[in-house]
Amino acid sequence: MSIESKSIAAQAELHHQYFLGLQLMVAVEESRQVVFDWMFRLFRRQHEEKFLSSFGKLGLTGLPHAVACAKYHVLSNGMGGVAVEYMEESDPKPGCAFAIRASSLRGGASSDLEVFS
Repeated sequence: MSIESKSIAAQAELHHQYFLGLQLMVAVEESRQVVFDWMFRLFRRQHEEKFLSSFGKLGLTGLPHAVACAKYHVLSNGMGGVAVEYMEESDPKPGCAFAIRASSLRGGASSDLEVFS
């Protein structure tokens, strides 16, 4: 791995840890409604800036909304280094499974957790 690639990977790790810490701090310090509003605004901005404009590039145009969203999340999280799998429970009901390593949380447990959405 080149020095430039290592630098980018280190920067991504620092950003991930900072963002995770910020989310946890807000969740602990603020009311449920404040956390909801903050997360909604944060991810709505991301949705409007990145999500909708990338559908054509990723070959997701024309798919049912739920399928396109699930496949997008698999692709985008995978690019960000998060292990995600796409699955279809039934034709109109897709989903994503996030396999989260608890050890990736600084000071966290060493077991793996699975979260389904």
